[in-house]
Amino acid sequence: MKSLALALLMTTPPDYDQSIKTFRQERDTSLRKNDGWLSIVGLYWLNEGTQRLGRAENREMVLSDPEIPETLGSFTKTANTVHFESTKGIDVLQYGKKISKATMPVGPDHQLVFGNFSFFIHQSGERYAVRVKNKNSPFLKAFNGLQFFSVDQHMRVNATLRRHPKPQPVEMTNVFGDVEQYQSPGILEFNILRKKLSLVPVLVSGETKKLFIVFRDETSGKETYGAARFLYTDIENDQRVTLDFNKAQNPPCAFSHFTTCPLPPPGNHLPVAIRAGEKNSTLTNQ
Repeated sequence: MKSLALALLMTTPPDYDQSIKTFRQERDTSLRKNDGWLSIVGLYWLNEGTQRLGRAENREMVLSDPEIPETLGSFTKTANTVHFESTKGIDVLQYGKKISKATMPVGPDHQLVFGNFSFFIHQSGERYAVRVKNKNSPFLKAFNGLQFFSVDQHMRVNATLRRHPKPQPVEMTNVFGDVEQYQSPGILEFNILRKKLSLVPVLVSGETKKLFIVFRDETSGKETYGAARFLYTDIENDQRVTLDFNKAQNPPCAFSHFTTCPLPPPGNHLPVAIRAGEKNSTLTNQ
């Protein structure tokens, strides 16, 4: 026991507990931002052709909010291209300027803005949708803060990345059943709770050293969110990786019904209870 305590002192930063407290505060602040995950209030799947968005019940995409006009405008999808045209007399902004027509590439960098609302194109597998954010989101108003397990230094472990000769494709199905493509540099091997385990990490898009891990464990659906939790980390050198489960977080779909979170790939269900990181929060049971 003494040698274990000494090992922890040698491998855990002296200000570790405070760093986790800071991490959690920053996580809470991020969720509460006007454009954070709690602001998402709509997801409208696009079919080929034109679909109108507005408050009126006979619109193809109905957004029932008094701030939204009966018809804000229309989205037209042709193959992999989406165009928007606003209703005459309705001021919609893109890149800070009023527009009447616009091409809509995928991603929030190309969002349209109307009052407290913003709209952008989201891709899920091979499908496209209009995602909607609202600065006055009811999810944001209902949020009572995150719940966490107590910080446990035993849940911060070293892992070895057993690299593939080159990154391998990994498919993950999301909560809407769409298949999304990722690249995995190898397999993470580690010891925790007296068991030798492994996880399949994938690379964060556009990065070579940042890893994204989607996992379930024996707390999933009980003490923690049922679909999965997320963990981000870095490759510290060619093979060394630190897995800090005290930083495990709920996916966006724990906070909004309009997000498309990936589910764990095969092999990423840990046969142990990882009582570290985020627990179920207020909105996760709704």
